Amino acid sequence: VALDPLNTNARILLGVTYLFSGRIAEAREELRQAIEILPNGTFAYLLASMVELADGKPEVALDLAKKEPGRMHRLEGVALAEDACGRRTESDHALRALEAEFAEISPYKLAHIYAARGQADEAFKWLDRAWEVRDPGICWTKVAVILRSLHQDPRWPRLMQKVWHSDAH
Repeated sequence: VALDPLNTNARILLGVTYLFSGRIAEAREELRQAIEILPNGTFAYLLASMVELADGKPEVALDLAKKEPGRMHRLEGVALAEDACGRRTESDHALRALEAEFAEISPYKLAHIYAARGQADEAFKWLDRAWEVRDPGICWTKVAVILRSLHQDPRWPRLMQKVWHSDAH
């Protein structure tokens, strides 16, 4: 970012790193700048929404999620934020649309939502599917904030073993 301050991909990755490190203010600022530089770019609004969820601001998160230009990312953000706002019906609507349209290419996103909802069985089902289809999102499994709710589950060490120590890479 210091070498190329207009590089939105670098800002997004730095924002994610800050989010996963619990540095909410820095994450918010990097993602704000990425959105300012490229307001119609995909993924930054979703991540900015996740920052607000991590900061306990679900209504702000929902507003950001709804601005996400990428449909897949928007559905994920809306499902997460609506659930955090206590609106399960609206969350279910976004979740079902995401599953119908994108389950084959991004099961990791479904795992994310189920983990946030406290539905560990469904989350692990989708994480296993993400591993099977080599969903690129699986690389975030170890550090994703939303998946921390699964870390105490007895299935977590087996998943980590499979994802990070498999000869199938």
